[in-house]
Amino acid sequence: MAWSNKEGNIEPIRFDFKGKTYGHIQILYHTTNKIAGNPQHIFGCIAECNNRKYECELRYEVKTCIWYLYKI
Repeated sequence: MAWSNKEGNIEPIRFDFKGKTYGHIQILYHTTNKIAGNPQHIFGCIAECNNRKYECELRYEVKTCIWYLYKI
């Protein structure tokens, strides 16, 4: 799940992975990139699940509106 502000900037709020919900996402960095001509937003984050913190990287493809969990 994500939200966007008036300027259209998007940020992740939480995600599900292997039946667990990861939330309380703290964004460490945000970059943009083009892969195969498709612009992407790349978020380096710390997400929390069951009172444990995990570093992860989430990617959002602009053209397809799809989120990917790239690293955890």
